[in-house]
Amino acid sequence: MDLLKVDKKAPLFSALGSAISKAIRPNMHLEKIPSKSSAIKTKVYELLSKDFRIEAFDALTEFSSSEVSIKDYIDAVLYAARFLLANKLNNECYLFLAVAQSRVEATYGSPFDYTLYEETGNMFYLTKNYQDAIRVYEKLMEIGERNPAILNFNMGMCYQELNNYPLAIQSFLKSINLDASFTKAAVALGQCYNSLGQYDKAIGTFKQLPDCLEAYVLMGNAYFFMKNYEDAIVQYMKAISINPSAGMYNNLGASLKKAGLLQDAIFAFHDSLALESSGDTVANLITLYIEVGKPDEAEKLYQSSKKFLSNQDSKFFGKLIGEKVERMRRATMIMNKAVMAFSKSPSVNPPSEGPSVNEAVGKAANIFMKKMRK
Repeated sequence: MDLLKVDKKAPLFSALGSAISKAIRPNMHLEKIPSKSSAIKTKVYELLSKDFRIEAFDALTEFSSSEVSIKDYIDAVLYAARFLLANKLNNECYLFLAVAQSRVEATYGSPFDYTLYEETGNMFYLTKNYQDAIRVYEKLMEIGERNPAILNFNMGMCYQELNNYPLAIQSFLKSINLDASFTKAAVALGQCYNSLGQYDKAIGTFKQLPDCLEAYVLMGNAYFFMKNYEDAIVQYMKAISINPSAGMYNNLGASLKKAGLLQDAIFAFHDSLALESSGDTVANLITLYIEVGKPDEAEKLYQSSKKFLSNQDSKFFGKLIGEKVERMRRATMIMNKAVMAFSKSPSVNPPSEGPSVNEAVGKAANIFMKKMRK
């Protein structure tokens, strides 16, 4: 029945104590506990907060079933496991959960509580040991002690992280068939379809979700990926009506730009930056200003917001804007010289026969300036 093998002939926590003693380092993260926590959980917290780490884990072995209920014991074990995981002591966490499960079986007997088995799988998932997590979830499926819809979803998430989309889709469909109200599985299924470029299937899946912010965002993203920018705009507007966040305005701006509504895109990016400055939005707006021939606006934004850009983007836009501004300066100088030169020449054609040379120069200059802005 053991998912992780432990040498039960050895002292229960000797290997773990040795590992933790070697891994000890200052300033380790410690989660606070509620004031009404159980006595054993409070004891573990107090020992960990005083850096008595080995003693804290020893406290989880020196008890009897008459002193500590199985519910309180498992709660304290999971708290200690989160401490190990939060501080990147992954191997110690695996060992600890296996030892703790053996303690549950030895102390409390049957019927066995499989909460720690499930948490072991979750710990494997969180530390990116996906194949190990899948084996744990499959074992729990065999035992039949946990919700199969959730277990299929968990396995699907593992397969998704492994880029095994066919098995991920299969797992998510099983989860949905077992519990149609489990919306997390539908969300994950649609995201798999997105990853495969099957946007119609993704949108069909997302449409099954209740009307909510998440559904609008997911559909907006899917429409954007399939280059249906008009419908993406509609979905992002619905999302903004619920939660006008900076990210949604940035997505809206990107869709408006792709749809050719450039001025509206500028407004959307400005709305995004008014809520929260981000490097992505700054880069999007600078790029748009340059594309519409407004290098001065691009430079102003760059100077005021370059702290939000990555070093690479900052260097790129600094060079690009400098080149555009210099190009515009030279173009303006050339145009002014041309206008001054022609203004001193007499008009070739009488006014009644067509435009003057000066008028023709002005039109030509405007066309020239438009080309130079690109």
